[in-house]
Amino acid sequence: MSRSRRTLGLALLCAWLLCVPHWLHAAQVPVLIVSAERNAAFTEAAEVFTAELERGGVSRSNVQYLTLAEARASATHAGQLVLALGVGAATELARSETRVPVLCAFVPSQSFEQIVRSLPRKGASPMSAIFLNQAFGRQLDLIQLALPQRTRIGVLLGGHSSAHVALLEEERRRRSLGLTQTLIAENESIFAKLQVLLEASQVLLALPDPQIYNSGSLQNILLSALRAGVPLVSFSPAYVKAGALMAIYSTPAQVGQQAAQLTRAVLQGKELPAPQYPLDFRIDVNMSLARSMNLDIDAPTLTERLKRLEQSK
Repeated sequence: MSRSRRTLGLALLCAWLLCVPHWLHAAQVPVLIVSAERNAAFTEAAEVFTAELERGGVSRSNVQYLTLAEARASATHAGQLVLALGVGAATELARSETRVPVLCAFVPSQSFEQIVRSLPRKGASPMSAIFLNQAFGRQLDLIQLALPQRTRIGVLLGGHSSAHVALLEEERRRRSLGLTQTLIAENESIFAKLQVLLEASQVLLALPDPQIYNSGSLQNILLSALRAGVPLVSFSPAYVKAGALMAIYSTPAQVGQQAAQLTRAVLQGKELPAPQYPLDFRIDVNMSLARSMNLDIDAPTLTERLKRLEQSK
């Protein structure tokens, strides 16, 4: 797409978002869901989000789900809040000058922070997020509950995840865990440093950094970890199917429910809250791998124990 066409598209999107009918009151104002594409996760989250708002008194007809392309071409009026699903939608809404609050979901914390830093929205509406990734403390608590004898944790860091070195270090100190963080420079090979990291680690914690974990590298990382006897704890259920020991993540339904709770508060006149991690979560365990490693763990027990731990804090 040419720069002029993109600029025109953004201008149309801004104009569309700013057209708010003044006669509508909060419970009746349309809420817009926007994504760069329609995939299964976005569609499920949007449906749960809409159903939750409907249970709270917002008419289903006042909640619309549009792709960015549909939004640019549509004459539909924007409402009091836009839910942006995915990095693409979050980035484009950040570039706009809409005065409508923007809540982002399915965006890693590193990506959201990068968007906010690179696209300051002077005078525009507030922008917040429900992060795609889990809080570091939750991930480390899971490792301690599931693998209490494994106290040396290794982490591969790329350009996105390296910004959170200090936060990860703070959380591991609170739990008296050992942590080895290995930085991979852009265009640097992962695997020489991965071998050194695995020798020093008892668990490999995966963070959602596309420079490190992508379709071209995942299988080799998993194979290397398995050969070293180092289980990988991940952020994606797909990784468990591929050979990771565990994953902790939030389902599209859980994200949709949380987004609806925040949206209801905004429709009732409250400010958009600060960016936050998911409230609810799910744990998957690769049971065949757990048995082969003589580990007595299962997803329901871990989920119950982790939730009890969080409630006690």
